[in-house]
Order: sequence, then C-alpha cells, then structure tokens
Amino acid sequence: MTERRTAIDLSPRRGDACVVVDVQRDFLPGGALAVSAGDRVIAPLNRCLAEFARRGLPVFATRDWHPPDTARSRPPADPGRRIASPTA
Repeated sequence: MTERRTAIDLSPRRGDACVVVDVQRDFLPGGALAVSAGDRVIAPLNRCLAEFARRGLPVFATRDWHPPDTARSRPPADPGRRIASPTA
C-alpha cells in the first residue's frame, strides 16, 4: 500500500501531550477485529509520536480491555450489531 501523506501543521509546544487511544494490532488488516485500511493511521501516528519525543513532550497510550468472559471481548456475530451494555 502506498503511504498517503497529509499535510499536518504539527507544532506541539510546552503544555501539550499526545494521547493515543486504543491502537491495537487487532484493528489492523488481518487482526481479529480488523478495520478496513486501519493500517493507514500507523505512519502519521509514528510521525506524531516522533515529533513529541523530539520535543520531550509527554505521550500517553490507552488500550481498552475486557475480562475474557464478557460479550464485549468477542467480536459480534453480525458486523455493526450493537452489543447492549449491562448497565444500559
């Protein structure tokens, strides 16, 4: 796949932080919960991470997690099907 570059004015400064939310291999092509073209976020994300690191600015990463015995830890039988929350 050819990388498509998007012009981004990335000029983080003191007080800024990069927050990476729930980027997992499972969401990439071939993963258990693959998202079409999900790998297209990797190169821009790596550039952003490198810029924050170069400037000594903080980077935070999160990852969603569910106990193995919950319905949310398995992909839905029908893509796009909503799984009800136990508190809903």
